Amino acid sequence: MDTPQEHNRLMELVGLLREGELDAESMRELEAIMQNDPAALDYYVESVDLYSMLHRQHGDVKESVDSVPPNPQAPVDRVGKRRSLGTAAWLAMAMSVSLIVGAGIDHWFWGNRTTSKSDATEVARRYDPESQEIATLRYASGCRWAAASALRYEGQRLSSESLQLETGIAVVQFDCDVSLVIEGPTRLDLVAVDEALLVKGKAVFRGLTDLDCFTLRTPFSKILDEGTEYAVSVDSSGDVMEIHVFDGRVHYESNDTLTEAVHLDAGQARRVEACGNQKKIPLASADFARGPAAHAKQDNALILSESFSYGGEKLVGQDGGKGWNGGWKRSNKRVQADVAEVVSSHAIAWPGATTASDRGSVLLSGTTSLTRSLEKPIRMDRDVAYYVSFLVRKPDLQRSKPSSGWAFITLHDPTGNKIAISPCGRMGTPKLIHNGRTAKTTKSLRESDSQLIVCKISAHRKKVDQVFARVYEFGTAVDSVEPLAWSMGTRPILDNSVFDEIRLVSNESDPVQIGDIRIGKTWGSVTSGYIE
Repeated sequence: MDTPQEHNRLMELVGLLREGELDAESMRELEAIMQNDPAALDYYVESVDLYSMLHRQHGDVKESVDSVPPNPQAPVDRVGKRRSLGTAAWLAMAMSVSLIVGAGIDHWFWGNRTTSKSDATEVARRYDPESQEIATLRYASGCRWAAASALRYEGQRLSSESLQLETGIAVVQFDCDVSLVIEGPTRLDLVAVDEALLVKGKAVFRGLTDLDCFTLRTPFSKILDEGTEYAVSVDSSGDVMEIHVFDGRVHYESNDTLTEAVHLDAGQARRVEACGNQKKIPLASADFARGPAAHAKQDNALILSESFSYGGEKLVGQDGGKGWNGGWKRSNKRVQADVAEVVSSHAIAWPGATTASDRGSVLLSGTTSLTRSLEKPIRMDRDVAYYVSFLVRKPDLQRSKPSSGWAFITLHDPTGNKIAISPCGRMGTPKLIHNGRTAKTTKSLRESDSQLIVCKISAHRKKVDQVFARVYEFGTAVDSVEPLAWSMGTRPILDNSVFDEIRLVSNESDPVQIGDIRIGKTWGSVTSGYIE
């Protein structure tokens, strides 16, 4: 971590903040230093990231922060010891300082975006370090949950809680890279990042836990895997279970420590009773849902689409597609009409995808700004996950020096807040921006090749919000459900925006071809047709 040499005082203040000993006067001094020196702000942010990571892994951290910080785009929280009250207070204070300083940065970069001290206090209040998220509901289409269960939706982050599925199939992806496919009626209690309790119903385990075992408990036993795929069913009384091993090896043991542990290999199955009776049974893989329903219908989850099927006409005035309120128009009268507004009659090709004759694309080039209103806005003040996808291609220009311009697809609200997705920013690499918070990848969009960009907007009513993106190269297999790892992700912030329009904007940009924009509430609704 690079430390500004002229800021020994900065290091001292960050240390006081970490120890919870920073008084009001010192906090104002810290804020002033960061507001006036970008290097000081970078050092502070890296210190917060590093301390938080070390605490997640090792408990309370009192050592000085003097090593390289982790990658902030891919945090993995593991449930271990509960944070002490002092650490919780430190994290809340750190987030408050970040938001207060961020107010000036946002105003400078975005114009009318501001964050007040009351906003910072609210973010700190909504950040609850005691309720760590340990898994993601990666697939949940067509599911009906018990009335007593909490609100459930695909893409939802989950803490230690109970899932009560009445009908349907759902996939729970734990942060330790283990998934459980459950089929209703099932009750599954999430205990920790590496542990769950199947109270009743069916679950199929799949994971590559080479180093750390995952424990799946039942009312009277526990099952440990060794890089395995296996299924477990527990009857409604909780007294009888079956284990079917499809791949790898498992061993299970009764809660009664007097009973010897049993090992099962691939192709074996066993019926076990709470009283200790057990017997071999035939393997029955057909009795279990081993993954999401193939090519499940996603029409009701798709809320917006634009295929640009306008036969080579100008985009301004066109009003096709689904989920829009009116047609395309210029969002900036000072921008003159040019090639940037021409729609191509050729769709962007993608391996394995059927290219319909009625699909086209739009060519962004030079400087332009086009907008279109949404029929249903994207609400960041609700507990919901939205998914956005589009195809992009950079034509082969056969020039030695590319432009230093940029092109973005953005979601806008009336106050100027935005989520912006760039297939190729000034450095030529994809970029993601959420109200000033920026993330980017290191791999440039290659000329003549297509990419599929899929974003997840994780919105919350009472928690902070975050945006992620996955970039698929031409020829790369697209995940059938939401991936565990993303190409880039913005920092969590508090955002209650209501985005009611989409803009296509470019500034001195080389030509960039955009096609097939979709927004939906499930992963499958925006990736259908790309998954082989």
